[in-house]
Amino acid sequence: QIEKVLGQGAMGRVLLAHDPVLDRAVAIKILRTDLDISAEMRDGLLRRMRNEARAAARVVHPNIVTLHDMIEDPSLGLCLVFEFVSGETLKDRVSKGPSPALEMARVAREIGSALSLAHDAGVLHRDIKPENIIVVHLSPGKCEAKIVDLGVSLHTSKSRLTHRGMVGTPFYAAPETWLCGADFTPDARTDLYSLGIVAYEVVTGVQPFPCDDLEALKKAILNEKRPSVLD
Repeated sequence: QIEKVLGQGAMGRVLLAHDPVLDRAVAIKILRTDLDISAEMRDGLLRRMRNEARAAARVVHPNIVTLHDMIEDPSLGLCLVFEFVSGETLKDRVSKGPSPALEMARVAREIGSALSLAHDAGVLHRDIKPENIIVVHLSPGKCEAKIVDLGVSLHTSKSRLTHRGMVGTPFYAAPETWLCGADFTPDARTDLYSLGIVAYEVVTGVQPFPCDDLEALKKAILNEKRPSVLD
C-alpha cells in the first residue's frame, strides 16, 4: 500500500509503503516512469536493479539495508522491496558542518564491517558516498549506520572494468579508476578509498579535492598530496 514518495534520483524513485501482511513499513525502489530514454537504456537500468537485488541477497548484514523481495507490479513495473529505515544520510550531516571524529569513527567501523562481508562474498559496492550511508537513531545516544544502493555493485568473479568503465561518483572514486587507458580489475580497495574520502568529508565538512570540473578533479586525485584532517 503506497503512502508517499520518499525521494528520487536521476533514474529511480523510492516510495514509502505499508506491508499489510506483515504489518510493517517498507521502502520500494522503482524505475522512474517519466524518463525520456530509449528502450535499450531502460532495459539496462532494469538489469542494474536486478543486479542490485542479487547483490543485496548475497550480503545480509545489520549495516546493509535488507532486501525483502523483488516483484513485478502491473502498474509500477520492477520493484525492489527493502526494509524502511528512518534516519539522516551522511550528506545531510555534511550540510550542517563538520561532525565529531569519534562519531565518524564508529560509522566507519560499522560500514567497514559491512563492506568486509560484501567483499568476502565477492561483491563490490563501487559507489560509497555520503548519500548512500544512512545513520539510524535507535535510542538516545545510540545510532547505527546502514549502506544503501547496491545498484552499481558487481561480482568480482564475473566482471571487469575497462578504460571506459569508471563507475560511481567522481569525487569519491579511487585514483586507479581515473587511469582511462588502463584495463584493471577493481577490488576491495576501491570501496575503502571511497569510505576514507567520505570520512574526511564528514569530519571536516569539506571534500579533500574541491574542484569545479572533472579534469581538475582527476589531476588533483592523481597528483596532489593527500590533505590532512589535522592541518
